[in-house]
Amino acid sequence: MTVQPGLFTANSVPGRIVAKPLRFYYSLSMSSEYKYLKFGRFLLDKKLITATDIVNARILQKSSNILIGQLAASKGLLSGEEVEKILVIQEDTYEKFGEIAVRENYLTIEQVEALLKEQQDGYIFFGEALVRLGAISEAQLIEGLKEFNRIKLESAIS
Repeated sequence: MTVQPGLFTANSVPGRIVAKPLRFYYSLSMSSEYKYLKFGRFLLDKKLITATDIVNARILQKSSNILIGQLAASKGLLSGEEVEKILVIQEDTYEKFGEIAVRENYLTIEQVEALLKEQQDGYIFFGEALVRLGAISEAQLIEGLKEFNRIKLESAIS
C-alpha cells in the first residue's frame, strides 16, 4: 500500500473544527494489502467519503470519546496528579489504565468497571461519527462495513 499523508489546514467553524485537505494521495498496489487497511481509507478508496470527512469524524470521536482518566477525574475519583502518574506508568508498561489504577490502589475494581461501562455507553465509533456528520448514510455505512469485513477476512485467509 502506498500512502502519502495529506496536509491539512484547520478552519474554525462555530462549535467545531473543519479540516480542509490541501492534498491527499492514496493507492492500493495489491488487494492482499487490504489487511492493513483502515475503514476510513477503504471508504475513501470507494469514493464514499472525502479525506476531510475522515478528519472531521476523528475530531468528533476525539472530542466525544472520553478517556477513562478524564472520566475518573471528572467524578472526583482521581486527582489530575494521580491521572498523570498512571499515564507515566502506562507509557512504560503498555498496561491498561484501569489495571494500573487498581494495582497502585488509586481505584477499586468496581470503580474501574463502572467507569468502563460509562465510557462504553457514550463511545462513538468512526462509522457512527461519519453518519452523524452527514458524510454517509446509515445504509451506506452498513454496506461499507459488510464489504470491508469481507475483504479483510479474505486477505487474512490468503
